[in-house]
Amino acid sequence: PCATVAREKLLKVFPQVDADRIQIVKAEIESWYCAGLPEGHRWRSLARQPHLDTRTITKEVFEAAVLRESASKIATMLEILECFDREVAIRRNESFRRFIEKFISPLTP
Repeated sequence: PCATVAREKLLKVFPQVDADRIQIVKAEIESWYCAGLPEGHRWRSLARQPHLDTRTITKEVFEAAVLRESASKIATMLEILECFDREVAIRRNESFRRFIEKFISPLTP
């Protein structure tokens, strides 16, 4: 469901919570990791074609790729974060873009 519907469902279960404090984000954060991979990175194949949105990357796709390389999932995620390109990720992943616009952009002068 869309974020609005998901928020409404949560508010029905937890009516005491301030609606402004509920943020719905992509459950499979691996798609965010893949979105920020720069060109030429050894894990770039996870992001498939560079111009496509990475929202279809699932935890299972990510883990299968990591296992094929006999790598540790945590070590791989840390490696990706070391070269993560936020601007590229914003273009490749809609939920990451919305998160940045809502929570990070207001904090920067």
